[in-house]
Amino acid sequence: MNLSVAWNEQLVREMTAFLQKENTGSIAASVMKLVHLLYAVELGEDASAEEAVRYALQRLPERWHKLVGWADACCSGHGIDVGPGEFGAPLTADSHGICVQSVRDEAEAFARFAAGFIRQVYFC
Repeated sequence: MNLSVAWNEQLVREMTAFLQKENTGSIAASVMKLVHLLYAVELGEDASAEEAVRYALQRLPERWHKLVGWADACCSGHGIDVGPGEFGAPLTADSHGICVQSVRDEAEAFARFAAGFIRQVYFC
């Protein structure tokens, strides 16, 4: 296994590990940390929350826009009520009615995407 593959696998493990939280607020914060990380990796500088979200909505594939918007809303205190079907079938919900498992699954997929994105920026 070459170094870039091993590094990418380690990064995915670390990113998904911090997404194993019990509530959607923690997951939202983790998603926003990833958005800030992607901004910093690609542009080489820190960003405000607004700059990072704007970057994500302009630069990342559309698949991630809803998750990023949801995470931004949660972290800024304007939580979005995600109903059944928004992030998949509800399994458990937090106090806001957000399906924790569905959001966690989507956030883990985003972490895998982020690891690949970072790998591409650094190793290609």
